[in-house]
Amino acid sequence: MQTLCKIKIPTAGEDLLHFLLNPSFPHSIKMHVMQHWKDFHLHSFWPSIRRILEEMVFDQTPSAEIRELQGNLWWLFPIKSSLASEFSSDFVLGENHILAQIQQGCQGGITCEEVLFRLYFPLFSTRSLRMKKIALVTGSSRGIGAACARKLTQCGYRVALHCGTNRAQADALQAELPESHVFQADLSDPAACEGLIKAVKEVMGGIDLLVNNAGISIDQVIPFAKAEDFDRLLAVNVRSVFLLTKLASKLMIRKRQGVILNLSSIVGYQGNAGQSMYAATKSAITGFTKSVAMDLAPFGIRCNCIAPGFIETDMTRALDEKVRANILSRVPMQHLGTPEDVANAVAFLASDEAAYITATSLHVNGGMFSS
Repeated sequence: MQTLCKIKIPTAGEDLLHFLLNPSFPHSIKMHVMQHWKDFHLHSFWPSIRRILEEMVFDQTPSAEIRELQGNLWWLFPIKSSLASEFSSDFVLGENHILAQIQQGCQGGITCEEVLFRLYFPLFSTRSLRMKKIALVTGSSRGIGAACARKLTQCGYRVALHCGTNRAQADALQAELPESHVFQADLSDPAACEGLIKAVKEVMGGIDLLVNNAGISIDQVIPFAKAEDFDRLLAVNVRSVFLLTKLASKLMIRKRQGVILNLSSIVGYQGNAGQSMYAATKSAITGFTKSVAMDLAPFGIRCNCIAPGFIETDMTRALDEKVRANILSRVPMQHLGTPEDVANAVAFLASDEAAYITATSLHVNGGMFSS
């Protein structure tokens, strides 16, 4: 220790960390010390700083002095266990980057806790991105897809936002959701489906959760139904789900973990007048999901369906009032669901709480139908 104006100035990494975390020293004195400390040869302190930081993160039985330091680092614990399990074998501290953070702290007049936050947390800024799981949500520019993207972001996912034509809405959602990226693709085109998976892998690093939400509806009573409309429905609602599931599952198999969630519909279970073509595609998704779940279960990959009932979306808001009233009369809970209701079901089935659930369908319909 050196003395300046009757204040003991830390001259070693251990001294500095203990000094900054000691609540008995006023902040003004600490900042005086930090202003002086910047003139020292910082790299000479590095071995001791590194030792303390490593012990804070990885030592299962830290010394009493380290436990005291940890008690002041309230922001350490949310990342400690995941860091220790994920990166203990190749943990590398970026010396120049960390010392640059210390220099900035010396000059910035910030609190001692913020100094240490800048000292410690930048170590994990890029690693934390790798640690977060990645979710691809198709049709996520609005409605149920957008609600799923928001909910999964809240759950800690980095979300790949897919859109078909609503790029402006997808871009607006991206601005709202940190660490998200927008990917535009026409899912009726097999080449575009393949390109979507490749782009997400290249930009975001992989896919841990696939939410096949995108779908279209073309309604017509069967005598007037058109074959080209049915082909279009099959291409978007069924073939794209098949292709994206096939391609994403290959990425998941390599890691022997993953979740695939396919959005079906109550119409796929009980039918609806004028929606025979749409109902056929949603029924197909249910059978497809159950079979895929059996294929992928040995690799630690779960696959389930979520079957929404009538949900408040642009589609249902456009319904005639008489049609809407008729629907409500068939819902025991006497109100339509919200996109957030479906998003909550998605978040549950994607979570570890659903670790033993696969090859099943979760109905979100207010009691209108149960399998």
